[in-house]
Amino acid sequence: MDESEFNIDIVQTEDETKKTFELEGDFNQSVAPNLLTFLLGNALCKEEIIFDFKKTSDIDLSCLQIIASTILERNDKGYQSGFDVEGNEYLSIFFSKTGTYNFLSKITNKP
Repeated sequence: MDESEFNIDIVQTEDETKKTFELEGDFNQSVAPNLLTFLLGNALCKEEIIFDFKKTSDIDLSCLQIIASTILERNDKGYQSGFDVEGNEYLSIFFSKTGTYNFLSKITNKP
């Protein structure tokens, strides 16, 4: 995959209680409209959603804002959300140093 490309795979558990959105590639400002369109079509479901950043090479503030807004919208509807950066050293450091990890932890109610 070219670094300027991005992909989102949806992986659903067998019991259909959880969906994982595997974000792969570079989520920069130019892909933010596509991310928004994807989330509007797929994220407002009752299943728990996990945003998996393991294969994300970079993420722009605009994309983080869209994801955070989606999580907050899901919270308003009583739906659970989570995130996973484990295994992505670059984003783990970035999320930690910028406070993004703490922010996402608070709005997803995940430790």
